[in-house]
Amino acid sequence: MKNSFKVKKHNGLSNREYLVYATLSCYSNWKGESHITREKISQKTGIKDLDTISKITSLLVKKGLVKKTSHHTKGRNLVSYQVVNQNRDFMWISNDIFKLDPKMIAFILRLAEFRFGEGNWIGLSNNELIKQLKIGRSTFFKLLGEGLREGFIRKNNSGYVIDNQLIMNDCSKSISEMKMELIDYQSVTIKSFYFSYIDKADNPKAFERWCLGGCPRKKRLISDKSLTSII
Repeated sequence: MKNSFKVKKHNGLSNREYLVYATLSCYSNWKGESHITREKISQKTGIKDLDTISKITSLLVKKGLVKKTSHHTKGRNLVSYQVVNQNRDFMWISNDIFKLDPKMIAFILRLAEFRFGEGNWIGLSNNELIKQLKIGRSTFFKLLGEGLREGFIRKNNSGYVIDNQLIMNDCSKSISEMKMELIDYQSVTIKSFYFSYIDKADNPKAFERWCLGGCPRKKRLISDKSLTSII
C-alpha cells in the first residue's frame, strides 16, 4: 500500500460515504484500480453491514467517482473498482490517517475540504462548518474536541489547522516535487525566491505566487535565479 494517496474532494457525500470513497482511493494502484474486498472496507470504515457498503459503492458509481466490475473467480463472485478522475481538485492524504477511529477519519477528511487554498488552515466559523458538514452540533463539537485533544487539529486566532502529517499540503512536499508541479509554467524565470518561505508557509498558493512573481525586495534571499538553478 502507498505511503500516501490522493482523494478527490466531494462535499456532496456524507461522512460515511466519503470515508468509503477515501478507502477505495487509498487501496488502489497508480492506475486507480482497487481489488479491496467489502470485508476490508468494513474493517477500515467501521461499517459492519456489507450490504450498506455495496449501496455506498453503487452511489459512488452513480456520481461518476468510481466504476465497478463484477467477475467470477475460483467459485467466488468478486468486485473490482476503478477510481476515476483523481487528477483535479484532490487532496493528498497520509495513510497514517487510518490509525484513527473511523468517525474521526471521516470528520477530518470532510473538514479538510474547507481548507483555504491547498494549505491546512480552515477559516470558517463553527456554525458555518456545521452547516457545510451537515452534521449535528453535538456530534461536531464532540469530534472537534477529540481532534483538538489528540493534536489532529489545532486552533489558532482565525480558525483551525489540520495536522499536515494526516492531510498533506504543498509545504510538506520536497523542493523537487514542487519543481515538477511548477513545470506547467514553462520558461518562467523566478526573479526572486524567498527560500526559507518553504518551511514557514501557511498558504502554499501564496508560496507558488511568490515563486512566479517574486517576493518583496526586503525579504529577498536569492535573486535572479531560475527554479532549475536553485534545485
